[in-house]
Amino acid sequence: KLPEEIYKKFKLWLNELHKITQFQIPRFYFAECNIKKIELHMFCDASEQATAAVGYWRIENTSTSKVVFVTGKTACAPMRFHSIPKLELQAALMAARLKDKILKCHDRIQVNRVVFWCDSYTVIRWIRSDHRKYKQYVANRVAEILENSDICNWRWCPTLQNPADIATRAKFPVNYDPEGRWKNGPDFLLCGEEYWPNESAMGKREDKSEEFVMVTQDSSMIVTIINLQMKFWRQKENRPRCTKKVFSKR
Repeated sequence: KLPEEIYKKFKLWLNELHKITQFQIPRFYFAECNIKKIELHMFCDASEQATAAVGYWRIENTSTSKVVFVTGKTACAPMRFHSIPKLELQAALMAARLKDKILKCHDRIQVNRVVFWCDSYTVIRWIRSDHRKYKQYVANRVAEILENSDICNWRWCPTLQNPADIATRAKFPVNYDPEGRWKNGPDFLLCGEEYWPNESAMGKREDKSEEFVMVTQDSSMIVTIINLQMKFWRQKENRPRCTKKVFSKR
């Protein structure tokens, strides 16, 4: 028998299975004619429980824009402890790999642009900086992300507007709303690009999250070490030199 705590969680999950039949996804993306532009938008997110990535077509017509669900993917977080920034980086890598699969399976569709969205400040900075100066875990993943995407295509979005956030948190009962954010994507994609989230909010925000604390702690630690080293060398330079003692022979 399962332990009581695990059995309760399993029972909750089991009771949700029959509701899956209520969830339907139309597979005909391009119901309207006069298509002007097609973009693929990939969102990624992570929590202590799971990592997730989800993709949407953004279809511009002559008058309006339409956003349709393509595919989503989730994975359980590793049993071994990883910080939230590292899990977010793994989710970004998942989005880059999922993008390749989407384009391969839709090779007849002419995609004008691919945009990646992430709500992690640290991951955006990692991707845009020189990955060779980081440790192996970060450097390897950033290198693969850059092989499958362009730096200029990575953008920041708030967590509340990130649909991948839904797949990283276990909630019961599960929301199968056909008008929900998971199926239809964020509302800002229906607007022009000038209304999309921009990084000015990211720069002005005083981030008190684990990511910001980790970065500032690393920076302050480096500065402290440098100051201690400089202090040591100053003391060494100012230390009086020992002179040789000349002993006369008896």
